[in-house]
Amino acid sequence: MVFAVPSGARPTTNKAITVGSVYGTLRESSKAPVAGPQHNLASLGNATVVQGDGAAVDFEPADVIYINAGATHPADRWLDALTEGGRLMLPLTRVKQMQGNVRHGRVFRIEWRGTDYLVQSVMGVAIYPCEGCGRDPDAEAALAAAIDKDIESQTESWRRVTRLYRNIEIPQERCWLHARGWSLAYE
Repeated sequence: MVFAVPSGARPTTNKAITVGSVYGTLRESSKAPVAGPQHNLASLGNATVVQGDGAAVDFEPADVIYINAGATHPADRWLDALTEGGRLMLPLTRVKQMQGNVRHGRVFRIEWRGTDYLVQSVMGVAIYPCEGCGRDPDAEAALAAAIDKDIESQTESWRRVTRLYRNIEIPQERCWLHARGWSLAYE
């Protein structure tokens, strides 16, 4: 599930959105109809639920995008939708160490500032996987290699990640993870 809070929406202390809109996606294969969540959120007056691939559906530019399932990479749509200062909460997960349908990985907070994507490591995670565009076998292999390297060396080098680079070649020694079209790097 992807939740996007478009530009201008501001949470109050009770976590209600006072201005703007909230968009949520319900995965395409979900057996739950969109009408249920849409009905449950109707009293907010500013919430919309759509059924589809959260990495592929259109939504307005957003101050906050929260991905509530494990992805293998930041979808271009999510990064492109961030407003100046917008934040993306992104759990990146791999298949290895799977328990049932749960994937293990790391959560990163990505903030867009001008031409830079600033990154903060947040925590380890065990979460259900994204479906569709949110999972890519090549990105998953790169992510698994990065996590395995941390485990084997008994380090948590993922916690030193400070930047996400798109379509820029970064020297391997500066990268925690390098995949086709993007990298998580140490500055």
